[in-house]
Amino acid sequence: MTTVYLIRHGETSNNVEKRCNGCRSNQPLSARGKEQATALAAYFDAHPVDVVCTSPLTRAMQTASLAFHRDGDALTVVQDLREVDLGVWDGMLHTEAQARYPEEWYNSKKRASISVYPGGESSVGAADRIYAAFLDILRTYRGKRVAIVAHSTILTLLALRIFDWHLDRKSEMAGLSNTGFHALEIDDAGHATVTRWNNTDHLPAALWSKPSYSDDVAHVAALCKDGITLPL
Repeated sequence: MTTVYLIRHGETSNNVEKRCNGCRSNQPLSARGKEQATALAAYFDAHPVDVVCTSPLTRAMQTASLAFHRDGDALTVVQDLREVDLGVWDGMLHTEAQARYPEEWYNSKKRASISVYPGGESSVGAADRIYAAFLDILRTYRGKRVAIVAHSTILTLLALRIFDWHLDRKSEMAGLSNTGFHALEIDDAGHATVTRWNNTDHLPAALWSKPSYSDDVAHVAALCKDGITLPL
């Protein structure tokens, strides 16, 4: 059995200011983000993992280091875990991006199958690369307990691929809270079970960013009632 945790990084200033936070914004964690990652460490001290894979972006690597007490060679940096390339939106206020690029904004939320970020990546391309990276990690570390530290949009696209949903259902898949995580158990045949969904139990109230829904495994089980089988 392989256990995998899909973890979003801690808070950054772009998150607080409601700015687009893509792969070009290589911000460090805010002070609150560091506290969130330290709180996450308490959970994983009690639930240790064998491998920590992380996006190369600073906010993800800092989260991985603080949450798992690992640095440098103890972290496995995977380039394709980086956040989506948002092009000219990167660092732009959400309200500005929506006002200046209304069609592209709508597509990014409701029609991800045709969405292309201005000057950046397509949602389909981003979904393809994260899913390929995810499967490669599972095949490489079969039977291990694996943490993957990445980003909200890229992990939302990954969840759609895992559930085998059309990308246009993106708006039905709430994004992870800062340092929130999903957990799945995957057997050798590739059958996956969701055991945690946007879990933020490690966060005290002062550090918690309210998600669209919290750790509701029954809700997620209903979403993927046909089961999940991954091509391992």
